[in-house]
Amino acid sequence: MEPNEEIARVRFVVNEQDFGREMDFIIARTLAGLKPATQVELTISLLLVVLLLAATGWQRHLAIIVVLLLLAVLVVAWKVIFGWVLRKSYDKMVKVKQQTGEFDAPMEAVFYPNRITLTGADTHSVFPWNEITNAYETPDGLYLVHQRNRYLYVPARFFDQETAVAITSFLAQTLGKQFERETPMTLSGMAEMPGETAQPVMEENEARYQFDYDMTGKDISAVAGRSSRIILTVFGLLIAVVCGLMAWRFLQRGSTYAAVSAPVVCLIVIAVFVYTYLKIEGAGNYPTKQVTLRWYDDHVTTVTHQEDEGFHRVPYVKLKKVRRQGHLTVITFKDNMFLYVPQSAFSDEGQRTSFEIFLKEKCVKYSNK
Repeated sequence: MEPNEEIARVRFVVNEQDFGREMDFIIARTLAGLKPATQVELTISLLLVVLLLAATGWQRHLAIIVVLLLLAVLVVAWKVIFGWVLRKSYDKMVKVKQQTGEFDAPMEAVFYPNRITLTGADTHSVFPWNEITNAYETPDGLYLVHQRNRYLYVPARFFDQETAVAITSFLAQTLGKQFERETPMTLSGMAEMPGETAQPVMEENEARYQFDYDMTGKDISAVAGRSSRIILTVFGLLIAVVCGLMAWRFLQRGSTYAAVSAPVVCLIVIAVFVYTYLKIEGAGNYPTKQVTLRWYDDHVTTVTHQEDEGFHRVPYVKLKKVRRQGHLTVITFKDNMFLYVPQSAFSDEGQRTSFEIFLKEKCVKYSNK
């Protein structure tokens, strides 16, 4: 097949009800990815430390035992806690999408041998198949996962039988085991037709700031995995502190065996945390891409330079926060998207500071909108 030969084309919209089904699916898949084996290992390790402390006099170590039991409860209830956090995030995203008019906006997905494109009024996104880490066919529609964390969803009602077979057969052949047919899509006799898809228009006005640079996989991974690494680091430090206190108290009481045994058990717990940390660190195998970011008075436009150039416009009403992370200026948005600018892309420190002030003012301006 030629790279630009179309396999299939689907025009669709995502309404608020569709988005609710999408979030239910994402939450279920995310929680399924939290391995039960890791939870069991951490819980057993923490309880072993508790038993060791209790055997040497639980009254003397009551404070430490309480802390460890609380950590064990957190590990056991992690999915419940994380599910609640995801639900709260979903509520905020609904509000943002309502503000920006993303619901019911006609889109068009085109499937090619080497990529899928998603086109609408503010985007022409290009996703090579080697960046699609998973795909799922469900009764509600088709889900494609870009680089493990971004979901592309096309509701089932916009497929006819011929298009559905053509696309799912192609995905099964191209993605192999990464494509899962949970249940065939529920199709009606005729595909629903949305309104006309608007084509994105590149701006002609001069941007307030423009940065051209290579967005590296290492930097993307550093930003994308930051929250998980912080959580694991905090847990690991708490365990390390508990280990130190336990060993010190046992040595003070002359119990050499307990002073050695307690840190060994704690080190096992820390090893599990470190293993999980390293898995997160190595999970983001993102390719390096040449990008241009153009920052205007009310939105930012991202351009990804490749054979089929990607284009995406993001309004500042989505802005959430600007922070520094090492050599990166990181900009996060209310829909969990993020962008960053490396220090090397700025002409000097003065430009970096003025850019950050510019965006922080926009965050304040749009914070209540």
